[in-house]
Amino acid sequence: MCALGPTRPEDPPFCAALTRHIVEEMKRLGVRRLLCITGAMVGDSPGRSVFFQGMADMFRRSAPEQAADRAEQERLVMESGLDWTVVKPPRLTEGRARGKVRAGASEPVGMLSSISRADLARFLAEQLERRDFVQARVVVRS
Repeated sequence: MCALGPTRPEDPPFCAALTRHIVEEMKRLGVRRLLCITGAMVGDSPGRSVFFQGMADMFRRSAPEQAADRAEQERLVMESGLDWTVVKPPRLTEGRARGKVRAGASEPVGMLSSISRADLARFLAEQLERRDFVQARVVVRS
């Protein structure tokens, strides 16, 4: 599972480089299943509302190096040849798990979309064993 990400906008990009190493090591060790968390504002997400698309565009303009790094991270995962899933949560919250996670390649994402870290963790743990979204980018939300 690859759960990398900057903590501040001014952090230097590092996700793509580290993901490249993770993919190389997985191949060397014969490990096939890779879950990679990016974000609903990264790359393409067909279910974005107009507002959320505007936020994604603003992210690309205000933090172009970070946005390019995360897009490259997704590209590396998708071209890895592994049994990958790119997980794209919207805003993360500290709330407790609700137990209801909506997931899909075209899952709608809007201004109020969110998922608790607890629900995201549960979804990720389940997907390590399941094959629902192999070789897919999937938006998850509560």
